[in-house]
Amino acid sequence: MTGDKSLFKTLEPLKDGEREIKFGNKGVLKATGVGTVELRFLTLVGERINTLHEVMFVPGVAENLFSVSRATELGAEFVFKRGVCQVFMRNEVVLRAE
Repeated sequence: MTGDKSLFKTLEPLKDGEREIKFGNKGVLKATGVGTVELRFLTLVGERINTLHEVMFVPGVAENLFSVSRATELGAEFVFKRGVCQVFMRNEVVLRAE
């Protein structure tokens, strides 16, 4: 989810109150849209673009958030090692973060 509307490649509006996000501080924000976001990043062999689907647009959310549990449901595997996280899909690194 993100609060930055400019990140969306596609964005479809949601009905008012269709999706509410509950946070650990007991706060609640409403998602007003859902769409796709393209992530561009460098790999050892050049630039790569990954498209994230079903990204929620949540005005007011302070940071971009990524659901590890949702990604694993879709087949992603996460490896955390020495301060680096790598995300694999079909044995290929698709994301890497330090």
